[in-house]
Amino acid sequence: MASLQPDKPLEAWQVLGERVVYDNLPWLRLIEQHVLLPNGRHIERYLVSEGPDVVMMFPVTPEGQVIFVEQYKHGMGMLSLDLPAGYMDESDPSPLFAAQRELEEETGYRSERWTHLGSLFMSPNRSRGQIHYFLAEDCRPAGQQHLDPTEELRVYLRRLEDIPGMMVDGSVRTISSIAGMALGVLAVRGSLAGTG
Repeated sequence: MASLQPDKPLEAWQVLGERVVYDNLPWLRLIEQHVLLPNGRHIERYLVSEGPDVVMMFPVTPEGQVIFVEQYKHGMGMLSLDLPAGYMDESDPSPLFAAQRELEEETGYRSERWTHLGSLFMSPNRSRGQIHYFLAEDCRPAGQQHLDPTEELRVYLRRLEDIPGMMVDGSVRTISSIAGMALGVLAVRGSLAGTG
C-alpha cells in the first residue's frame, strides 16, 4: 500500500504521566493520561480504559444452522440478537479455552472443531481490549445452559444462507457480532479457515 506522504513517518504518542480515576475491575478501569503528541501538542486528561478481553463464536451446527443468543443489553436499552460471546476470566489459560467455556455456558452446545478467525480491537483510541473470534463447527447439544446470575438469554438457530441478509437488515445491531458474522461466513466459505 503506497502512502500519499511517504517521507512523513508516523509516531506514537508519549505518555508523560497517568493516574487511575476509576477502578472496578474485572469490569472496567479508567486511566487519565497526560500525553504528548508528535506535533508538540499536549492532552492533559486523555482517558483510556482497561477491562477483560472478549471471545465471540460463530457456531454452526451439522445442519448448517448458526447459533445466536438474544438478551437485554443495558447500554443499548433494548434486546439484542448476537453471536454467543463472553468476557475472558483471569483463570482462562487461552482465548480458545474461554470460547469453548462460553459457548457451552450460554447455549448448551459444544464443538470439537475450532478455528481462530482473528482478534480485533474493540475501541482502539480508548482501549487495548480485543475480541477474539472463533469458528465452532459441528456444534451439538451438550446439556443445559449455565448462565451467570446477571444473564437471561434465549438461544436461536438461523440458517447459514440467511446470515448475509441479517448483517444488513437490522436483525443484528452490534458491531462486534456483525464482524463475527462476516468472518464466520468467509471462513465457512473457505476464505479464512486455517489462516488464524
